[in-house]
Amino acid sequence: MIATGGTLIQAIEECIKRGAKNSYIRVVCVVAAPPALTKLSEKYTGLRLYAAMIDEELNEQGMF
Repeated sequence: MIATGGTLIQAIEECIKRGAKNSYIRVVCVVAAPPALTKLSEKYTGLRLYAAMIDEELNEQGMF
């Protein structure tokens, strides 16, 4: 589940620190929310993310 993208951004930053390029990183998830997808696409050009489903809404805690 990728709701806000915060944890994923930390993981991607660690990969980049270790030498990975955005265009070589692939993310596979079951559910993603639009705020996370927007944040990730703006921050990481070339990142590929595959989601089985996009949930259009988050609740006030940032969850589905």
